[in-house]
Amino acid sequence: MSKTFEPVHQGEINDAERNYRKAIEINPNEEKNFLYLGLLLISKEKYDQAETQFLKVLEFNPENGYALYNIACIK
Repeated sequence: MSKTFEPVHQGEINDAERNYRKAIEINPNEEKNFLYLGLLLISKEKYDQAETQFLKVLEFNPENGYALYNIACIK
């Protein structure tokens, strides 16, 4: 099986979440970090936390289609 299709281990997801949170702490003005963290939180079924991240994206760009779409999917 190709590495592309191997499941991601929970530890890697947790590491990624910590890294996105650290990136936001270092640069809180980078909307894509909030977006990516929101997507990751959806994969962990943490929908309320994901929505919070997407709402932060919309503070930077109220027309961000990715954030709007994912909020609609969560609801």
